[in-house]
Order: sequence, then structure tokens, then C-alpha cells
Amino acid sequence: MSKSEAMNISTSQSGGETVVALAGRFTFSAHAAFRDVLVGHVEAMSSGGRVTFDLAGVEFVDSAALGMLLLAREAARRRSGAITIRGASGQVRRMLDVSRFDTLFTIEA
Repeated sequence: MSKSEAMNISTSQSGGETVVALAGRFTFSAHAAFRDVLVGHVEAMSSGGRVTFDLAGVEFVDSAALGMLLLAREAARRRSGAITIRGASGQVRRMLDVSRFDTLFTIEA
């Protein structure tokens, strides 16, 4: 994977919320790193917990990335938790809009 294809992931805690900040290109090549986030934060959330994916630093998503977000949503639902998507713009926001993710997630500007 070239440096231009790499996605950076950082996490932080704020109250009862975990914020997962993504930056770069969110594509299939990020599936292993995203799976670690899924296991470490979403599947480990307490009942009623909340994970926010901050996509402000993401410049591109593909259909595989959208599928990964759906996996996170299902994992959160099994724990009565919630997933929020924040900061999407440009191509990323268009993909979320076309895919009608606003009907599945809380999407914040």
C-alpha cells in the first residue's frame, strides 16, 4: 500500500463517547485497521454507548468503506449503542447522501 493510499486512525474518549477520527483514503485497503477499531471500540462498547466516526479528514470513500460503517452500525445495535458520523464533506458526503446513510446513522456536519 502506498503512502497516498494509507488511512490514519486515532481514537479518543469524551465522557461516554468514543471518537474515531479517520484521515486519508477510506477504502478496502483499510479493512484490517478498521476491524481493529470495530473489535476494540464498537464491539466492546457498553450497552447504550456511542461511537462517533469523525470523517473530516477523509478525502475519499469507496463502497467497501460504506460496508465497514454498516458493520459498525450492526455491532453497535447488538449492544443498544449508537453510531454517529461527523464531518463528512466533498466526495465522502456525496457517497453518504447517495447511499441514504442519513436513514441509518445520525450524521452531523
